[in-house]
Amino acid sequence: MKATYLKLKAHALLLREEAQVVCDQDRESYLTGYIKGLSRQFHGEVYEQDNHVKFLSYTEIDPTTKGSLAKRNFHLGNGYKDGLTAKPIGHGGPGRDQGRPAEMENGKRVNVYLSVKDLELASTLGNGNVSAGIRLALKKHPITHMPVI
Repeated sequence: MKATYLKLKAHALLLREEAQVVCDQDRESYLTGYIKGLSRQFHGEVYEQDNHVKFLSYTEIDPTTKGSLAKRNFHLGNGYKDGLTAKPIGHGGPGRDQGRPAEMENGKRVNVYLSVKDLELASTLGNGNVSAGIRLALKKHPITHMPVI
């Protein structure tokens, strides 16, 4: 039971970090809620006791309501509800078409050559998504500015 919780939580944390890299606030809110719901499912009613009813009420919000807080809370509530069921989640997630990935703002498709070891590492970091793994690795790199060549 604990191993299942840790595996699902680690996966959700990776996906949330990926959402932060590509600035997908809806996905990030959903995954934050999912992690909270998952934790309540595995740790019992003591966890998020004060917020449980509030988070579930967020699922009733109209996501088209003007204002980013309403939309954020809607996704957080739905993530929380899904986390309570401990159902595994994938990269596509709610509201996403499966298949070809979404276009990124200021993004460009490129081909890269990687060693087998680097390819496996990028795939592991991105939970099966090599591009996401490369983005996560770049985000963690300490360089804060581009060197002039």
